[in-house]
Amino acid sequence: MIAKELLDWFPDGKILDQPVDKEGYLSLPLSNYQWFLLEEASLSEREKQLVALLTKQEQTISLNPWYTYLIEGKGQAPQNFKKLQLVYCHLSYFQQENLSSWLEMMRTLFPNYLTTIQVGAQDYIFVLQQDKYSSVRSILTDTIEAVEYDFGVRLSIMLGQVWAQNAYQTLADLIKAERELFKIWWRHGHQGVHTFFSTLSVEYG
Repeated sequence: MIAKELLDWFPDGKILDQPVDKEGYLSLPLSNYQWFLLEEASLSEREKQLVALLTKQEQTISLNPWYTYLIEGKGQAPQNFKKLQLVYCHLSYFQQENLSSWLEMMRTLFPNYLTTIQVGAQDYIFVLQQDKYSSVRSILTDTIEAVEYDFGVRLSIMLGQVWAQNAYQTLADLIKAERELFKIWWRHGHQGVHTFFSTLSVEYG
């Protein structure tokens, strides 16, 4: 969530895929399996307080029990379900003042909405309970252009597969694979569109 803010405040910092255990350096965990590396000696007391405040904000992301279960693969599901579907959303452009309103609108858009998981500064996952399947493809098709216009955002959206709780692999592993393919997809410049995971896996798998 705060990688961009950290880089704005500390341009000499580095975003890494692995933590660094080195004396004199701080490795701050981010929410997307990355770490922010800072040299402690270069920080003033005020800057150290700012780092503590920002990382505290970052840690609130993982307080969502669905984050722990679906993203980290730990613990039990917060509630019983038979099937889930995840809607992956990347914002290539957004206005901070409109973000809360956009999130609230997205929550009301899906009739089977369960929760929202933030997995990066510009990345959100909307979790849908699909015990009784309800297609959301037409909902997104009919509304995405209006949503982008009304809230000043640019969106890349992908519908994941419908997964059963007793899938042959852990849900966290399956979701990690979906997230990786989605990242490849939007990095190819796709915006304002969405597709099914099975279609995407054929194209980029």
